[in-house]
Amino acid sequence: MKRVKLLLAGALFSVGLMGLSTGCFNRTAQGNIYVKQEKTKSSDHKDATKADSSKKSHKSSIAVSSSSQTSQSSSSESSTSVSSHISSQASATSTVVVTPPPTISVQSGTNHIASANSYAYSAATVHTEMTGTPTTINHKVVFLTFDDGVNTSMTPRVLSVLQKYGVHATFFIVGNTINPTTAPVLRQEYDSGHGIAIHSFTHQYHFNAPGNSGAALQEYQQTLAAMKNVLGANFDSKVWRYPGGHMSWRGLADSDAKLNAQGITWMDWNAAVGDALGSSGPKTAQAMLQYHAASITAFPQSNVEVVLIHDAVGKELSLAILPQIIQYYQQRQYQFGILS
Repeated sequence: MKRVKLLLAGALFSVGLMGLSTGCFNRTAQGNIYVKQEKTKSSDHKDATKADSSKKSHKSSIAVSSSSQTSQSSSSESSTSVSSHISSQASATSTVVVTPPPTISVQSGTNHIASANSYAYSAATVHTEMTGTPTTINHKVVFLTFDDGVNTSMTPRVLSVLQKYGVHATFFIVGNTINPTTAPVLRQEYDSGHGIAIHSFTHQYHFNAPGNSGAALQEYQQTLAAMKNVLGANFDSKVWRYPGGHMSWRGLADSDAKLNAQGITWMDWNAAVGDALGSSGPKTAQAMLQYHAASITAFPQSNVEVVLIHDAVGKELSLAILPQIIQYYQQRQYQFGILS
């Protein structure tokens, strides 16, 4: 019954908010269920890939400098961090001032540093809690999740806001955005105590196609390999998000089973700011905040809120309202967690 309620909530969210009939998500009726269908490849993701790709094509395994690899084996690592100042009107090419980070204590087999243990939550437990089923999470926790990075223009500015407010988030990385240029930003996400999760390698929408059930696991493995080249062989992440979200598609049971067999949890969201909707999405900060408030009511009540935001190139409005989103949850006594 709770699964039926969750599906119904997803359907209500699909058709009830802000007239979402066009844009990045096209919503078409299939029987009595409304399914959110993304374009073959979103323009935001293509912009991010174009902005951050090297002249050579991306490969599933990238090379990083020997000095970076040496630092990964040390229990104390040093890299650059973004400044704590940000202008919501700044262009995507704004210069970011960097300062040295504190000493980092790494740990093996996780998607975050050791100091993040106190606010890291099992993705599987959060997944269950989102359905309204009681779990061991008996207090209010919000998980800010950023999709479609990593890049050198928007991602550092998001990191700066998070640093300013002293909160942490989970970054769902698209594997083919990882290259020698973006590697320091990925490193900074990790070193700053954020969670690192996987959002496929290609960001295409074919995982539910007949005979293609192994593609999700393959793209998970490609992305994890690219992450290990930057963050070290002991890095691991068992958190996955389908492009477009699991709620957007039918026919994912076989794909889910292959991921589950490897201990990988797929994660959707139960709150959003509407920045994935293209031309049909919110056009002002106030409209985006209203969209966020409305989105929360479309899903079963629970102790957790998993908020969908994007750090792709061009998401200036999302960046501008990020402080208000953080304050929204702070004022309601939510703790900020990461997915692990």
